Amino acid sequence: MKYKTWNKLAIILLILEIIFGYFFISGSRWSGLLFLILMAVSIVSDLLFNRCPHCGRHLGRSGGPYCRYCGEELDEGESNGKEQK
Repeated sequence: MKYKTWNKLAIILLILEIIFGYFFISGSRWSGLLFLILMAVSIVSDLLFNRCPHCGRHLGRSGGPYCRYCGEELDEGESNGKEQK
């Protein structure tokens, strides 16, 4: 998964977590279950896909335009640690 695609997916997951979290707080059991499932999906997908497309290291919450480990720009490439050719 490309870095930009991952960022869009992360934003969508965050919005859904906020919506279901609100309904969970207001007392809905099903939305609470969905909230917990979305949190688990968000954590697992972060660990799998939030990686530098060049060196493959986990980016954490860096959010910058460049990888803090290898210094390459974070806009294109595969997320498996290999450069796209």
